[in-house]
Amino acid sequence: MLNEPTCGAAICQQAGAQPGNVCGVLARVKDDVLLGGVVYYNYTGESVAMHTGAWDDHWLSRAMLHAVFDYPFNVMGVKRIFGELHEDNHHALAFNAKFGARIVARIEGVYPGNRACIIHRLDREDCRFLNLKASMIRRSLH
Repeated sequence: MLNEPTCGAAICQQAGAQPGNVCGVLARVKDDVLLGGVVYYNYTGESVAMHTGAWDDHWLSRAMLHAVFDYPFNVMGVKRIFGELHEDNHHALAFNAKFGARIVARIEGVYPGNRACIIHRLDREDCRFLNLKASMIRRSLH
């Protein structure tokens, strides 16, 4: 059985993130195979940062999608989630935009090759996934 530290380290590696300051991990595992998940880090009380990593295109079910945002906003009680990635990660840029995150900063020269770091932000009031109905979530679990 995969455990939280194993999943968290694997998700950090897949996302190209450092595992320091991790304060939470949500992973979708099937038959002891990690399909995908998120790590939360740099919790401040007001906000938390998040990285995702995936090995299966279908890891993000409705139930998982709800949990990914329910945990930081409702369990941790943060007001916003931040994400950071390098400017050439077009897949992640599109993924973040699809979920309603907006770009709030661009910091030049952070990553190798003088690539910029893009900072995204998603505020609680802008997160449409907190309103998924329980019936929709239960159906996606089957």
